[in-house]
Amino acid sequence: MRLIVVTTHFWSEVGIGNAAMELTKELLKLGVELIAVIHGDPVTRAQRVNCAHEFGLDKQSIYIGVKDNSFLIPLKYYLLSTRAAKSLKSLQKDYGKDCVVHSHSLYPSAFLENRNTERNATFVTTLHGTFEGEIERFREETPFHPIELRYRLATYSSVYFARSLLRRSKGHFIAVSPRTAYEITRLGLPKPRVHVIPNGVNFAWFKSHNREEARKKLGLPMDKLIVLTINYIAPRKGLHTLIKASRTVINDEPDAYFVIVGGVGNTFRWYMTYLRNLLDKFRVRKHFKFIGFVPKEELPLYMNAADMFALTSYAEGAPLVVPQALACKRLVVATDSAAGGYLPRNLVAHNGNVDEIAQKISFYLSNIKERNLIAEELYQKAVNEFSWASIAEKTIELYQKIMV
Repeated sequence: MRLIVVTTHFWSEVGIGNAAMELTKELLKLGVELIAVIHGDPVTRAQRVNCAHEFGLDKQSIYIGVKDNSFLIPLKYYLLSTRAAKSLKSLQKDYGKDCVVHSHSLYPSAFLENRNTERNATFVTTLHGTFEGEIERFREETPFHPIELRYRLATYSSVYFARSLLRRSKGHFIAVSPRTAYEITRLGLPKPRVHVIPNGVNFAWFKSHNREEARKKLGLPMDKLIVLTINYIAPRKGLHTLIKASRTVINDEPDAYFVIVGGVGNTFRWYMTYLRNLLDKFRVRKHFKFIGFVPKEELPLYMNAADMFALTSYAEGAPLVVPQALACKRLVVATDSAAGGYLPRNLVAHNGNVDEIAQKISFYLSNIKERNLIAEELYQKAVNEFSWASIAEKTIELYQKIMV
């Protein structure tokens, strides 16, 4: 069996790129032959050397990237899709009926099947989430900054574009969570072409360590109850909801301390300003620490330094940080959109429900015995179900089932 990977990110190993790379590594271990990676990451010389060494690729690492412009997102997606289709056409001599073209985003894959009608390959697209939860937020929350009006317009246009492409698609889709599967079938995709396979976690990298040692290395306070969240700073990640919920948590647990790991791009500087204003408005600034971007090598340290993990996003698929936290034996409280099918209902709050989020964080922050017991149970579940090796086996089974 041969494989062509199409993805917005791969070598950068963040978000979708991390999932695409980890899955590809495990597929190679199972005997899959990798023909090419069509990607949107600018590849440095060092990354190209690593590519050639680890995947046996050099010339077949094909770059299709487009410069970011948040207000021209549909145009960017169109360009990515057309470039991916042209790149795939140039590879047609290299694959046949035993080849799978696996895309890790809707947009690079949007035109692949339609523009390669003479192909013999099987086309699969993993959808790492939708913006449906963010659209719901727009209906319920008034814009909290003038620039957010432009952000909402860009999001609406992107969602419209995505829905149109989904309805025209003829390939098979992997939804990374039951919620994502529900959202895309509701938009018109036939259920037999939608398959649920979650993202996984690298247990060699994410494992439980001593909390005090991790805090000492990171310079985090020893006497606080740390609630960690890891995501880039953008409205759909729901940090404003977490800040609002923190008031109740701090009243219940005065030692509560929220650590936010993740960078903010120029596009969302206005949102960061809004978050700082919220901290001052609710007088909780001293209970929050914004770390900024950290390299992936430090993420396990932050996981282990925390008492628990929280994710209050409005739009996700199966965020990698959830199983990563479980692998470090840290309990996770998340919203419906962020839970990704990894968590039982008692750890999940409705999107944007400040009171429910606060109640769950407060309860488990205060009950260490209950917190540790559930964290251990979820760790065992993660070991059994969410290793990348297990995810790769399920993926190959799907390839074989749907192969032309």
